[in-house]
Amino acid sequence: MSQKKILLAEDNNNLRELIQDYLSESGFLVDARADGLSAWEAIQTKEYHLVLLDIMMPEMDGFELCRRIRERENVPILFLTARVQEADQLYGYQLGADDYIVKPFSLPILLAKC
Repeated sequence: MSQKKILLAEDNNNLRELIQDYLSESGFLVDARADGLSAWEAIQTKEYHLVLLDIMMPEMDGFELCRRIRERENVPILFLTARVQEADQLYGYQLGADDYIVKPFSLPILLAKC
């Protein structure tokens, strides 16, 4: 079986590296991007099994990125964000997100959701 490919868009360097290392050690191939525009460019040229999105990122926020991805394809999308307001969560689901995980979160729980 080939490795499952995950696109991770997270602007916090430490958290991005932590998630990338953890999921890579668990058998996933993780393409980590530091901003929304770079992630958008990646999604247009590569295929992923899952997309993990922060909301507050430079260049393009996660909400806009989710909207654009949904216009193209139906890959599962999980938000990983510090935005805890119910309105933000509902908006994420309205845009087509499959799940919404609030920071801080447990890496084993994230792995289970992946």
